[in-house]
Amino acid sequence: MLLDSSIKKAEKLLKLASYVDSAEVLANVMAHYPDNIRAGQILEKIAKNTGASFKTYVLDAALNRFYDSDFHSCLALLSYYVENGAVDARFFHVMGKCLIQLGKPEDAILQLSKAIEYVPNNAQMLSDLGIAYAAIGEHDLELKYSKAAFEADPSSEAVIQNFLNALLDAEDKVSLTNTLNTINITTKHSIRSLIVIASAHRYLGNHAKVKELLKDLTTLNLPNLEALLEVAKSNWATGRKTEAANQIKYIMNTGHKFGSASFHAANWKLIEKGDRFFQMMEDIIKDPSNDEYGSASIRFGLAYALEQSGDYKSAFEYYLDANKKLSGGEVPSLQKYEDDFVNIQKIVERFDNSQQASETLAGESRPIFIVGMPRSGTSLTEQILSSHSLVFGGDEISFWSRKMTVLLRSGQECTSEHLIKTGTDYLTYIRTLSDNSAVVTDKMPINFMYIGLLHKLFPNARFINLKRNREAVCWSIFTSRFGFKGHPYSCDLNLVQKFYAFYEKVMEHWRCEYREYIY
Repeated sequence: MLLDSSIKKAEKLLKLASYVDSAEVLANVMAHYPDNIRAGQILEKIAKNTGASFKTYVLDAALNRFYDSDFHSCLALLSYYVENGAVDARFFHVMGKCLIQLGKPEDAILQLSKAIEYVPNNAQMLSDLGIAYAAIGEHDLELKYSKAAFEADPSSEAVIQNFLNALLDAEDKVSLTNTLNTINITTKHSIRSLIVIASAHRYLGNHAKVKELLKDLTTLNLPNLEALLEVAKSNWATGRKTEAANQIKYIMNTGHKFGSASFHAANWKLIEKGDRFFQMMEDIIKDPSNDEYGSASIRFGLAYALEQSGDYKSAFEYYLDANKKLSGGEVPSLQKYEDDFVNIQKIVERFDNSQQASETLAGESRPIFIVGMPRSGTSLTEQILSSHSLVFGGDEISFWSRKMTVLLRSGQECTSEHLIKTGTDYLTYIRTLSDNSAVVTDKMPINFMYIGLLHKLFPNARFINLKRNREAVCWSIFTSRFGFKGHPYSCDLNLVQKFYAFYEKVMEHWRCEYREYIY
């Protein structure tokens, strides 16, 4: 009734005046009008009376719906006019943004790609396309479009945030460092931008920079709690554990960012079964109205605390529930890994390394690939090796997993020249990362899939395969809160064991071919 009254009032204004202000009043009202055909008729009247662009008023109405989080209605309004020939890059852009919000990233990619066809260098359109690709786990394409957006407009805060997130998803430390060096931090930066920038510095181990960036946000009487969480994680990483514990407990007392804070609190053994925080966590996940807090993080936190107390049965139930929450109940297949390995073998068989990458390897950093299952001891092995003055610990370098994913999904023929070029790019990357260290370790576990190819590219490289008790590895993966997109097998205990069997099969194959290079 109130809406009808507002519409009548606005229509009366339109009859009384033909100036823009009245039209804008009506456009705002029509933003919430449920009948798109009637909305369009009135918007056409506005355009005729004011001499303004009809498309502009349609877009204004749609954006009002968007900013009110009425994504279905916004999408319906724009779709109606696109279907009736009102083609505009801005329409496609907003439709794509709606589809992202509605959890339909594949459809969003189609609309955003159309928008970019009309306006190829629009930074926000490129950035939003990167977000859509991130939602389906296509991190190389996320990085491609986020980078293009940053190059088109390096001053946009939204673009900077999305590009840094893309670099974090890609685990590209070299590009992340270079990008951070180009960002001029000013007082005009929003709180959100400062937190994203600080998070990137924390990932790189620049903990002093994290505290410097967030100092003003965390020393107030009412500190920004998301910023405080970043500082707490940096404090813990640098041994300031008492300070970190106090900060985490402060955050938990407020309820804000509770899931992430409780996860870290339990992982750092700050929560015990039956204590006040443990009870708060249980109360939150038992209350259906608190679904936004009932995340996998809280369930993992409870499971950790219960396991530490010796209540293994209850801990196991929470681990099951937490992993189900992470996966959304989806049980993936390992067929993708099987198919990828078959294709990798074919690539290795066809590979002609007569132009041996070893020719370009002279004087370059020499890689040592530490492979195996996650949670098998790769980190400890790298720490031991990198204690040598000539060895740089490269951590988990996602270069090959990203490159091979794109290559295997593209369906394009993989030429020897392309592979050698990719190998040269990898050497350049680790040389930059390590400041020209003689030896660089790469402890990305999934590289066990590519040993044959990596050996042909880098004949002087060595591979260290980490073996640990099978049951211990599988249990550790299941209870370690791996991301479902990156490790889809990790959320199902039976599937973890099947993946372990697949890993053993792959390693047996490579050992038959390259035994003398695998330790």
